[in-house]
Amino acid sequence: MPLTNKGLFEAPAPSPHDGEAPFPPAHPALTAPATPGVTARVAPTRDVFIKGALAAGAVAALTGAAPLGLSAVAPAAAACTETVQDVLNTALTFERLAMTFYHAALTTPSIVGGKGHTANSLDAARIGGSRSAAHLRTSLDQERQHAQFLMDYGAMSPYKSFHFPDATFQGVGYTSHSGTFLWSLDHLETAFIGIYLAAVIRLGALGHGDLAVTMGRILGTECEHRALGRVIAGDDPVNNVTLEVSSFTCVSDAAKTLNPYVSGNGFKGATRQVAVPSQAEVSRVVGYNVSVEI
Repeated sequence: MPLTNKGLFEAPAPSPHDGEAPFPPAHPALTAPATPGVTARVAPTRDVFIKGALAAGAVAALTGAAPLGLSAVAPAAAACTETVQDVLNTALTFERLAMTFYHAALTTPSIVGGKGHTANSLDAARIGGSRSAAHLRTSLDQERQHAQFLMDYGAMSPYKSFHFPDATFQGVGYTSHSGTFLWSLDHLETAFIGIYLAAVIRLGALGHGDLAVTMGRILGTECEHRALGRVIAGDDPVNNVTLEVSSFTCVSDAAKTLNPYVSGNGFKGATRQVAVPSQAEVSRVVGYNVSVEI
C-alpha cells in the first residue's frame, strides 16, 4: 500500500485488504483559450524519430554511459523477450485502460459530484475543489493522446472494454483506503509508470532509442498523474518518491496486473464492465481542458 502521510486532513485507517489488489505494491520504503474537444497534437514523423535517437545518444554521451543496448541493461532485464510490437501493444492496452478509468470516473455522479453526491466527490475534494475534476479531464486527454501516439507507431490492442470493481466509482475516497477511486488511481498510475520504465529498458536493448525516448516522455506524464491524485487526496507530501517505483523487470510481467481488468476475474465483490470511450465521448468530457504537445 502506498504511504499516505498525515497532512491537511486525517485519513481513514488503511483497509485490511489493501495488500490483496492485483496491483504491484508501492516500494516498501514508502510507507490562449483552447477549443472544446480539440487536441493539439501531431502524428510522429521521421524528424521525431531522429530527435529521439539524437536525444538518447546525447544522454549516453553526457553521462559516459554505454549506448542503449544489452550492455547497458541489468542481467535480469536482458532476459526479456518482447519484440518492439509486443511493447507497443502492451502499452496501448494500458493506455486504453487508463482512458476507460478516467472517463468512467468523470461521467459518474458519485465521483464528479452533483445533487445528492457531494460528500465524497471531486466537488468536495480535500484540495482543489471543483478544479479537481478539470485537472482529471486533462489527464484523460493526455491518456487519449498517448494512445494515439502509440497507434501512430503501429500499436494494436484487441480490448474494447475493461472490468472494474463497483467500489472504484462509488466515491473519491483516499489513496490509503482500499478500492476507492483515489486508491485505484494511485495503484494504476504506479503500474503505468512501471510499464513505461520496463519499456524504456527493453526498447533501448532492442536498439530503438527513438521509441525509448518517447516512452520516457509518456512516463513523465504518468508520474504527474499519480502526484495529481495525491494532491486531490490531500496527501502530504505529494512528491513522496525520490525514485519512481520500478514494478516490472519485463513489459510482459505486467500481464498479472492487467488480467483482472480484461477478464473480470481476480477482484473481490461485484464488478462492472466499461467500454473504452470513443474519441467523441472523450472530447465531450475533456471540453476546454486539453493538453498541448510541446
